[in-house]
Amino acid sequence: MKLNKYVSWLKSELPKLVSNNVVSSEVAKNLEEYYTKKVEEKNNMGAALSIFSVMGAACLGLGIILLFAVGWSDFSISQKTIVSFLPLIVSLAFISWSVIKEKTNMAIREGGAIFNILAMGACIAMISRVYHIPGEFDTFLLTWSILSIPLIYLLSSSTAAIAYLSGVVAWSLWGGFNYYGYMDSSSLWIWALFIPFAPYYWSKLKENRYSRNSICLSTFAIIALGLAMLSSLQDSPAFIWILSYSSYCTVLYLISKLYFSYETGVTKTPFKNFGALGNIIILYIFTFSEIAEELADIEVYGETNPAIFMTIASFILLATAMFLFYKTIKDKPKDRVVTIPLGISPIIVVLAYVLSTTLGGGIASTLISLYLFALGGLIIFYGGKNEKIGLINQGIMLSGLIIFSKFIDSGIELMGRSLIFMAIGAALISVNIIYSKKLKRKGA
Repeated sequence: MKLNKYVSWLKSELPKLVSNNVVSSEVAKNLEEYYTKKVEEKNNMGAALSIFSVMGAACLGLGIILLFAVGWSDFSISQKTIVSFLPLIVSLAFISWSVIKEKTNMAIREGGAIFNILAMGACIAMISRVYHIPGEFDTFLLTWSILSIPLIYLLSSSTAAIAYLSGVVAWSLWGGFNYYGYMDSSSLWIWALFIPFAPYYWSKLKENRYSRNSICLSTFAIIALGLAMLSSLQDSPAFIWILSYSSYCTVLYLISKLYFSYETGVTKTPFKNFGALGNIIILYIFTFSEIAEELADIEVYGETNPAIFMTIASFILLATAMFLFYKTIKDKPKDRVVTIPLGISPIIVVLAYVLSTTLGGGIASTLISLYLFALGGLIIFYGGKNEKIGLINQGIMLSGLIIFSKFIDSGIELMGRSLIFMAIGAALISVNIIYSKKLKRKGA
């Protein structure tokens, strides 16, 4: 962590040193490359150690539990109680040692966190079985997840944070439904359960939004929020489902445009990836006329509390998306070519749904197909203008997919489909060859 901080400081100082003729631009470039490489090597090693520590702790914890299971039936109640608490006591001792002696060692912290989480779950389950304590599985999941919160901050553990998120989302999906298929209001508590995770996540973003920790946490947080919406939307009309997810994906995409650099690589921009891909998938669903008509005919259970809550939340999400859209257009005028089509996705989706319910799925399907085809063309144009082969490829694939989908919807024969695939493949290969040669000439 300290090395990252010092290298960031050095990078900020190098331009001043060059402008004051303290070092030459070549020396400054060599220094930046050398220390950047050192930081990458250190981060790669730290990540590998953390992964293997987590795997090792998980195997150790599971092995201990299975070992006790061998003679479980021969133990007395008091012995079973001691055995139930033993892994937890060992894990707490290990955590205490790591906090006192190895506070800066990320691998030990992460390993200790997962060991303790597994030990807690095993202890709760075994004690419940020994003393025949009644309870539901969703209650067990919630209790287990809440008990892991202190580990997030005590050990500054991203593994514990991810485990907590996974637990509360699993609780919401498992326990949010009653036996009649209607949503239970308790499912709305999932949104309050994100609060303990938020300060830790925010601190990691402030520290370095492009670090592996931040990227992993962002990815899991995005997925967790999406699954929480799935739980809460169960009784909502199809219109609210579509509006909520489209607005959510648009918010993610616009956050990436405003607060994350595009020069950091695809793997380091989960907001952009999930936002853009999510909206394209939602829009793509409407390119099939039969699916569009079926969505319009979906029946819901009624006016439950979660349905009312999510209706309000969906319009708040839409308002947030439109505010971020305005801010992005204002602050990032150079990216308007791609920002505008993706930024207005919720409006397009709502329009498609309205057309499906009033004029039929055929008209909605045609309009959305034209919209996505045009979006593919804009992505190709933007990628060509900025000499980004990846974007050009994405634009060709999107446009080609729309053409192929329309042919499927209209029942084209196998020969026609094969020709479409061949045309898309030839276009991708041609573009890559042309731009590879262009880049080589520039490099020369």
